[in-house]
Amino acid sequence: MFIQKIVDVLGSRTLDIYFEYFSVHQMAFYIGIIIFLSFLSFISQLKMIVLNGIINRRLAKISAARPRILNEGNNTRILVLGDSTGYGTGADSVDDTLLGRFAHDFPHVEVNNYAVNGSITNNLIHQLENVHDRNYNLTIISTGGNDTWRFTNPKNVERDLRIAVTQAKEISNNNVVLIIYNNIASGPIFPFFLRYFILQRTEIINEIFKRVAQDFRIEAVPIFLKDEQCPSNFFSRDGLHPSSEGYRIMYIRLWSVLYQHRYNYHLREY
Repeated sequence: MFIQKIVDVLGSRTLDIYFEYFSVHQMAFYIGIIIFLSFLSFISQLKMIVLNGIINRRLAKISAARPRILNEGNNTRILVLGDSTGYGTGADSVDDTLLGRFAHDFPHVEVNNYAVNGSITNNLIHQLENVHDRNYNLTIISTGGNDTWRFTNPKNVERDLRIAVTQAKEISNNNVVLIIYNNIASGPIFPFFLRYFILQRTEIINEIFKRVAQDFRIEAVPIFLKDEQCPSNFFSRDGLHPSSEGYRIMYIRLWSVLYQHRYNYHLREY
């Protein structure tokens, strides 16, 4: 009925012209639709990035007010270096960070956190310069994520990591552990059209950490196993930093490796 009214108004010849035109230009029509939908998706992703950036700043401001030393006064010490994942940005409270979880499980161990939000691997060297106590049982380094998405030159990353590990070993009886934050491409903050490139960069940085760990005979702990899917609740509200659940996963993976070397680190009497 509706089609018949259109035919009556326009005439069959006019409709034939329209259909013929559409048939000839249908590819361009479909491409136009795809471009339009891609543009809408791009705008949506851009909006999400801006909002997540605002949330990111808020989370960093909240975490900046947290204590950097827990269980202060104990002779056994752990040193934490690195970026916001070492610092604990994104966790609901200091108790949920790596710092807090170590302090809870090792109440007789002092945990010192020199990690800084936004740091790249090069900043490790400056962090080590600020470490006044030169006697630690273990140094944990969590960095590389910012080098990944900021596209730091891989040669510089490896050079700086080797310098930092050398210095860290000197103040922690050769006991250094590297955390490989190896699934950053899954972060919701990254638009779909960037994730492939971020993933490629992630793999490059991961290989650097593995190579350095092997050369220095230290442990490199991957937060995710090969081909493991990232849990939906791993990331915090900003789509970049780990949530409290994310730090729980990081701590479990880290603890499983540390336990194998518990006699070397002397974190407690076994």
